[in-house]
Amino acid sequence: MANKGEWAEHYAFFKVLSDQRLTALDRDTNLMSDLYYNVIEIIRDYRKENESRFKIQDSKVSIVNNVGQVIRTEKISDFTEKAKEIKSEILSGNTGSEILDNILEFEKKLGITQMKASSSDKADIVIKVHDFNTNLQPELAFSIKSQWGGAATLVNAGKTTNFIYRLIGDLSTQDIEQFNELKKFDEKSQKLKQVLLDFENCASETFEDNLAMIDTLMSTILSEILKEYYFDSFAATGKRIATIPELVSRVSEQHPEFRSKKHIEYKVKQYLFAVALGMTPSREWLGRYEANGGYLIVKSDGEIGIYHLINLNEFQDYLFYNTKLETASTGRHEFGFIYKEDNANKIKLNLQIRFCD
Repeated sequence: MANKGEWAEHYAFFKVLSDQRLTALDRDTNLMSDLYYNVIEIIRDYRKENESRFKIQDSKVSIVNNVGQVIRTEKISDFTEKAKEIKSEILSGNTGSEILDNILEFEKKLGITQMKASSSDKADIVIKVHDFNTNLQPELAFSIKSQWGGAATLVNAGKTTNFIYRLIGDLSTQDIEQFNELKKFDEKSQKLKQVLLDFENCASETFEDNLAMIDTLMSTILSEILKEYYFDSFAATGKRIATIPELVSRVSEQHPEFRSKKHIEYKVKQYLFAVALGMTPSREWLGRYEANGGYLIVKSDGEIGIYHLINLNEFQDYLFYNTKLETASTGRHEFGFIYKEDNANKIKLNLQIRFCD
């Protein structure tokens, strides 16, 4: 049974063909009605031999196979109705209803047996549009993000997103044992008040190299943001600071070697943008963007909008102002414990970034 997030992908397919337009969003996900693309077609299975295209022609959608033959034609009003049905059922919490079963049957008639893209793809949907500025008709690959379900992760935790630090300061065997027994980082931060954490390197050489593609200081900047999140902000204020803008602000105040807040903010935006459109910590990144269209957002009210080069600054602001750090499983990802290596006490801190609720 599909969840709300998965049903958002079905909804986006029908809604885009129904609206025949992709409208840009500002950083607060408000529609920018004066910035939009007209939709020409949606391409399904664009990397496979059985590619099909759902082409908008007048008041109809023609389904064209990979050799250009029209194999079926449907009224746009049918797509409009299906989008309304999905929205109504999902917002009512009926993810296993008979109506949604009928939607799946309708999709099979269209030749769609699986809506969800491969997990290895950043792109969930490919849409051919008309660009008024250039008069070109590019095929844009979008990653679909939905406000219907829980907040999505932007950077998923893994052993590859661990950052390694050397602990500088006196720690007895008992101190280390007590620290490792503590469950919460709020408590752990009190134990390390008199200890400095000196960043050494990322646990993954691939991840560190990818970060260096953006900026040679990128891994160091993220390491300071992680320290601020896990330890320093709580030790200084009595509360954990998690949002990206607040963490960047605090790091910029304490680390003038990074020049200024605007420099850190710019670099972090570039990192978030790269992650959003293709960079992963475990695979070599060559600076190319897989979801070359950007994000397609299904808003909580069912409206759809996009972040793309048409509104690049708004896209980067959206990523920056709407994300936060999150603590993943310390046991599963092997971080948050003091260990001995090369006659030094060390600790790993993990990077996971989630969109704010």
